[in-house]
Amino acid sequence: MRPGPLTSPTAATKTTLRTLARRWQQLQAELDQLDTQLQALVTSAAPTLVALPGVGVETAGQLLVTAGDNPERLGSEAAFAHLCGTAPIPASSGSPGRCSWWPSDSSCWARRSERQGKRRGELERGTVASEAD
Repeated sequence: MRPGPLTSPTAATKTTLRTLARRWQQLQAELDQLDTQLQALVTSAAPTLVALPGVGVETAGQLLVTAGDNPERLGSEAAFAHLCGTAPIPASSGSPGRCSWWPSDSSCWARRSERQGKRRGELERGTVASEAD
């Protein structure tokens, strides 16, 4: 598939495809190198997390980024759910129409997920949950 001189649309197409193929090979080699570096960094930062079923290097890396430099603030699953924006919060107006009695607690209130939070963390939390099943 030698392109030859650019005298026809076919030759121009061949030249373009050859250039794109070479660029793809360069980018793939760069990506492989970066993946190796990322794997070493994430594995050294959180070897227990990477060892969990369903948690790969990319998922663990995103969870580490979501947790940030202060993982102590995530002392519970609820704190992590709040950070990711998946913590349930009351969706009811508080009117007694939703329950047969006036709710003294929020147990019969409808729940919804928070609209704020780190969406990548929510995505990775869902990825880990679905792969662990």
